[in-house]
Amino acid sequence: MKKKQLLTMALAALTACSVFAGCGSESGSGSGDQATIRATFGTEPETLDPGKATGVPEATYLGEMFEGLTSLDKDGQPVPAAAEKWDVSEDGLTYTFHLRDNKWSNGDPVTAQDFEYAWKRTLSQDLASEYAYMLFPIQGAEDYNKNGGSADKVGVKAVDDKTLEVHLARPTAYFLELLAHQSYYPVNKNVVDMSV
Repeated sequence: MKKKQLLTMALAALTACSVFAGCGSESGSGSGDQATIRATFGTEPETLDPGKATGVPEATYLGEMFEGLTSLDKDGQPVPAAAEKWDVSEDGLTYTFHLRDNKWSNGDPVTAQDFEYAWKRTLSQDLASEYAYMLFPIQGAEDYNKNGGSADKVGVKAVDDKTLEVHLARPTAYFLELLAHQSYYPVNKNVVDMSV
């Protein structure tokens, strides 16, 4: 039985890969800043909210719509994405991310505040995110999520529109890889507020 399930999952992954392999061209599709992606996923996503999403279909859609501070290259190594560069303190506890210029689909700039808001929202008990634990390497994150601690003590702060400072509870060698996960994607607070 396990072999059948494993084979089914492998075939599904290969099908998804082949769908994306045919999606692009050298010149791209569309004109100007507009482009179109056509793909078949086989099921509708349950949500397109990065803080609530848990399934593979959702992760696939979100990966096409959002961008974390880092993404993973073909070898699984973190590379700059929404952050054009970052600095790490000698003790490995403080990361300072410098964001590149980017805009939401409504024209609003993507800011460090969008990341701070999204991460604290994902950690909030009200949202009850199943992936909140992914943010637990951040100082104060686990206490805020599990014990109702203060959001102000969560170690993420927008220094200005283009600079995000993150303090970890302990050195975490894979932190840059974690940032590519959907639970670390930013959200536009204005859009979230309108949808509530």
